[in-house]
Amino acid sequence: MNMKIDYKEPIEVADNIFWLGFPDFEAGFSNNPYLLYERNESVLFDPGPGHPLFRDILLQKIEKICKLTDIRYIIVHHSDPDLCGAIPYVENHFHPGLLILSHSRTNLFLPYYGIRKPLVSIEDGDTLLLNQKRKIQFVHTPYVHFVGSIMSYDEQTESLFSSDIFAVLEKDWKLHATKDYLIKAKNFLESYVEGKESIMYTYQAFKKLKIKRILPQHGSIIPEELVNDFIELLPQIEPGKVLVNKNLQEDVVNTSLIEEIKDYYFSLINETKNQKHFLDLKEILDDAGAKGITVLLSIVDFILDLEKKTGRRILNKEQRILDYHILSKKSFSTENAILRKMIQIQMPENTNGEVELEKTIELKSLSVNSYKEEFIILFFDIRNFTLWSQQKNPDEIFFTLNKEMSIVSEIIKKMGGRINKVIGDGILAYYPSNLADSAFRTTIKIHTVLHKEKLLPAAIAITSGEVAIGDIGTDEKIDYTLIGSPVNYASRLNDLALKGETAMSLSFFEKLNDKNKNVVLTNPFLLKGEFKEKNSEELIHYYKIKVIKYN
Repeated sequence: MNMKIDYKEPIEVADNIFWLGFPDFEAGFSNNPYLLYERNESVLFDPGPGHPLFRDILLQKIEKICKLTDIRYIIVHHSDPDLCGAIPYVENHFHPGLLILSHSRTNLFLPYYGIRKPLVSIEDGDTLLLNQKRKIQFVHTPYVHFVGSIMSYDEQTESLFSSDIFAVLEKDWKLHATKDYLIKAKNFLESYVEGKESIMYTYQAFKKLKIKRILPQHGSIIPEELVNDFIELLPQIEPGKVLVNKNLQEDVVNTSLIEEIKDYYFSLINETKNQKHFLDLKEILDDAGAKGITVLLSIVDFILDLEKKTGRRILNKEQRILDYHILSKKSFSTENAILRKMIQIQMPENTNGEVELEKTIELKSLSVNSYKEEFIILFFDIRNFTLWSQQKNPDEIFFTLNKEMSIVSEIIKKMGGRINKVIGDGILAYYPSNLADSAFRTTIKIHTVLHKEKLLPAAIAITSGEVAIGDIGTDEKIDYTLIGSPVNYASRLNDLALKGETAMSLSFFEKLNDKNKNVVLTNPFLLKGEFKEKNSEELIHYYKIKVIKYN
């Protein structure tokens, strides 16, 4: 079942249910957003972490399945940022009437992420009917691991979206779980759930459902042949693993226990004792922390089980509650592991088909989270705005500017573009490289709508090419931005365009289909030109057309 899979692509795991996840083989913190496609009433489950990089990956995968505006609902299974953080970044790309569904206890917290779309509270036993035929049932699982935690059950495919139930932190990640996944799921639940009563309540909820597959929010999908094994694991869970056991003896831990811990740790990291020498438990935990959160939690889970078995306290209080200092060191491997994996997924491959990790590491050393990819760059700028604004009061200036920016941004997003930033009276946006025709039609529509609405006229420039995109800035201010020659060329081309005009590089023009090329070439005001970029002998050829003729 775990054949070679291209994780850059969405993967259909049941009838019209797609995994849109973020595999992370370094830190083991893989996120699993899912899409249930049901035409114009499609559902996105737990979009993921809050960063524009995750947004771009998620939206790219969705666009390979359906239109972004087909997403009518987002279902959130609890309030943690690894589920909800992406919502403010994606909500405006989806259906204009998008609704966000979650338990009422969860909805108390969602506005604090900056979510603006309407929140709908759902309770145990509620159902969502999609296009009058496909039904999703909601199951409340209080305190596993949040008071407002829920699961979603798709009746048509008998698929259960289980949130963090049977999730794991796993470096050796596979799309589908195997039998050895059981102990890892047990460790996760025992570490993140405190009470036995809540586990047994959840167990009874599972028993009432006919389940063919379990789709957790972290870790691997549980196939039908293992579903019953995992359900029957629940009564075996002993929650509250990291709580201090007051009955443990305070005796000094003997050498044999330390050796047992060392043996387990070396097997965990696939090394032999003669490769490394650890003097004490602290050195083992330091080394585990440097290797990432998954390794650290695995060794701590083992030690906690050993404490239970021997009745002796091994970890001190600081280590036991996982506030171990290694987690606050912001080590390269722990803090950035998830983002590094996303960068690796997005970065171009070299001639050997290997990800160019050296570039990732070099960018990381500069505190720049970035990747390179070919995009279409659109630069929009209102003409003569400074002169116009000098004659207006502040209220009128900001009302007009906000209205125009909102209209233009909405057109760009509906045509498949993403807003990178609003720069005063301008907008920098970008499109996937395969949407050249859509980007061109965007410029026509913007000019037409601005003229119709009697808003301020603008000039638009479009280029294409490879750019770097990512975080850049200081500790006080980080900006997610685009850097590269195509961005510079777009700015220069925009300077050359007058109000109502679109200027485009020749490289962009060549991406257009024959119909749109003909629109450009037959424009009565077509102008062909060229310019030299600063500090370069390269000539940039461009076309410029007039879409709206102003007096």
